[in-house]
Amino acid sequence: MKLYYRLLGFTFNATCALAGCGSPTVTPVDKGPPPPPSVAVQQPAPPPPETPKPDPFEIAMTEVSANLKRYPTLFADVKDEATADKAVAEVSRMTSRLKELAAEISKLPVKSGQEKYTISLHNDLAQLPTALLANPNMQQLLGDPEIGVKINIAHLTFINEGVQPLAGALMSRQPASAPVHVEPPAAPKKDSPKR
Repeated sequence: MKLYYRLLGFTFNATCALAGCGSPTVTPVDKGPPPPPSVAVQQPAPPPPETPKPDPFEIAMTEVSANLKRYPTLFADVKDEATADKAVAEVSRMTSRLKELAAEISKLPVKSGQEKYTISLHNDLAQLPTALLANPNMQQLLGDPEIGVKINIAHLTFINEGVQPLAGALMSRQPASAPVHVEPPAAPKKDSPKR
């Protein structure tokens, strides 16, 4: 039996060794005709990204700022009654436009970050009186009664009917600040010794 197991082991080893010695035979695989070339499908180009719509509040405030900066320059060319009439007519148009912008601004929703426009408006309004006085001929023009009255009326109308409604519309958009609680100073204690 021992011999039988030895012979069986030898046969097994020989079979395993001879099985890996031959070269593999390649069996042809019939694949058929080559596939047709792929047709590139033209996909439509993606639409361009939507450009963000400009903020109507920003557009209105830019126009307000331009009008306020332009206002003092209207009187720079005033030299006589005819040019004063032209300046007064233009101030009247600007006043009407500021009224329209104030009404438009008051209807727009409040968004964060719009406070900077109110600060810019305050800056423009602060520069307005000095810009008017920068005209070297302004004192002479105001000295002429007819021209002075026209310019003063146009200026007061501009401030009262154009700027004030605009300021009111902007102030109504400001967030209400929390009330500040101030504690009264502490009363001296009665138990403390007098000096």
